Amino acid sequence: MQDNIIYDDDGLIFIKRDSRFYLRYEVGSHQVGLREDEISKNEVDLIMKSPEDATKVLFSLQKRLEDSGVKTYKSNI
Repeated sequence: MQDNIIYDDDGLIFIKRDSRFYLRYEVGSHQVGLREDEISKNEVDLIMKSPEDATKVLFSLQKRLEDSGVKTYKSNI
């Protein structure tokens, strides 16, 4: 499985692995960890548009995960 880093800016790293897309980002405040969560092709397009849109995708992703019961402040990698 090969990671292809497509975008890397200010702690947000967008990765294509096989045919799936992931966003890797830092979480936590006192102890920094890393999360890597799958995102959609539409979210990929937004990330590539601008840093502001990349931040919006991150916040939307975190809300979606939290709404499903995932604790987004905990590292998953």
